[in-house]
Amino acid sequence: MTDLLGLDGAQVWTTELAFDHLREHHGVATKRTAERRLHELEVVPAELTPEALRDEAGRDLNRVVLDWSLERARIKRRLVLFLQLHAPSQGGPALHANDARGSRYWVPLRGAPSTESVAAALASLQAHIGKDTAVYPHGPVTAFLREAAL
Repeated sequence: MTDLLGLDGAQVWTTELAFDHLREHHGVATKRTAERRLHELEVVPAELTPEALRDEAGRDLNRVVLDWSLERARIKRRLVLFLQLHAPSQGGPALHANDARGSRYWVPLRGAPSTESVAAALASLQAHIGKDTAVYPHGPVTAFLREAAL
């Protein structure tokens, strides 16, 4: 297993927290260097946009419904987060989120993703953010959230 420099610790991570951690423990001097390190270690996946969202079967979302929902979330001043599951090539899975401005968040999961672990990670993420959010899942995380909603 690759050493992820402690960036897979059991907590909610942001790029700012990752920079602080890398600066303190690994001598990383700039945010840009920290961001490069995150990409080198494959800690963060490609950023999601509304156009990239797919359901668990890889199908496009209904754009009319998605656009309406995004507009309603923005009117209500909710933070819009796009969710996905991601695992570095030699690391454990994590629930990842990004907003439209490029802010990144991730919560490492213990073991294989499950409805319970994804729901717990999402609850931790929402508690960390501390304000109203609107979440838009992508890919396999969609199935876990569908099951959790039942």
